[in-house]
Amino acid sequence: MRQRLPHDSPHWIDPAGETRFLTICCETRHTNQLARRETWECLLDTFLKYDELGHWSARLLVAMPDHLHALVTFPENFYLKKRVATFKSWTSKHAGIAWQRDFFEHRLLGGRSRGQAQLH
Repeated sequence: MRQRLPHDSPHWIDPAGETRFLTICCETRHTNQLARRETWECLLDTFLKYDELGHWSARLLVAMPDHLHALVTFPENFYLKKRVATFKSWTSKHAGIAWQRDFFEHRLLGGRSRGQAQLH
């Protein structure tokens, strides 16, 4: 069984306003679940709706066949795991996506890291 991933920032870091690089994978790897028009529209609409609601500031969303990458900035008093969990739950119900448990995330440190993430 895969170990759960910690997503807490170190106590000396103020996570508000930081841009995060997220990777969310489908449960079945090497199978196209996300690179379909209807699925992409659901993902993008939900991603932008979260921006509109203030859950995060949407920067970039890229869907690959079996995973997605996103650049998002969170406001103060956010719960990273909860935001991603509700995004996954909504898109699972409305687009039929079977997501893996958890996700991967990295804090971006200034403009250089952000530029490198966008090139990825």
